[in-house]
Formats: sequence, C-alpha cells, structure tokens
Amino acid sequence: MSYIASETLYALFVLFLNNYDAVKEGTDPTFSSLSSFWVTLTIMSAATVLFQIVRVFLLNLCLQLANESLHNRTLEHVFKAQALEMDRMGTKEIMDKYSADLGLLDAGTLPFLSGQFIVGTVCCIQVITIAVVNPIILPFAFCLALPLFLWYLYCNDIL
Repeated sequence: MSYIASETLYALFVLFLNNYDAVKEGTDPTFSSLSSFWVTLTIMSAATVLFQIVRVFLLNLCLQLANESLHNRTLEHVFKAQALEMDRMGTKEIMDKYSADLGLLDAGTLPFLSGQFIVGTVCCIQVITIAVVNPIILPFAFCLALPLFLWYLYCNDIL
C-alpha cells in the first residue's frame, strides 16, 4: 500500500510540475495562486519520502520476520523428525539442504532489500537538496553568474 501511495504521489507531483507555466500565468484551473502550487508540491514531496521510508521499513521488517520464522520452523521440524527418517538421510545431507534453502532466501532478498534502501535514501537526499540546499545556494549562484555574464559580454566586445 505504501509503495502504491508513494508512486501515485510521485506521478501527481510530476503532473502538477508540468503545469507550472499555466499556474504562473494564472490559466490553470487546479491552482489559483503560485504559492498554493508550491505548498502542494512541497507536501507531496514530503509525503512521497515518508511513504518511501515506511515502505522500506515494512519490507525490511517482513523479510526479517519471514527469515526468523523459516529458521525456527525448519530447526523445529529437523529436531522433531523421527529417528527412522534421520537414519535414511544423514545429518550432513539434512544440514546441506537446510543451509541451501536459507542461502537461497538470503541471496535473493538481501540485494533487493539493499536496492530498496538505497532508493529510499536517495529520495530523502533529493528532498533535502530541493527544500534546504537550493534556497541557500541559488541566490549566491545567481549573484556570481551575473558578473561572469557581464565579463563574458565585455570580452566578446573586445575580441
């Protein structure tokens, strides 16, 4: 559910961002002012990040619980097995099968989980960059760009 909500919010965010020019000109029927447009986009960004974090946390929790349950149930059944079954299959073969199944589970889910964690982290970094760093850095960048642009025009006139 969290995955669907975060993807839906991201799609709506891109859709609303696409209408920026219409909102700026005042012809967009959805937003009456530019400030309501930015407030909506900010709330959508924060909600998307929150849903991504919840999704990664719940995925990690479910996989951890499933892994624990598999370990416990397998060991319980191995120890409760009848002696006749143990006589037909050696302890080494039982443990090999057990470790192979656990290796398959661990090798299949851990890379996926790591990838999902990286996606969640990147989303958090993007929101921090957009909300915090850009308003601080952009005014200085524009202040530096103006003299550089004037210097460029001056050099073009001389050459």
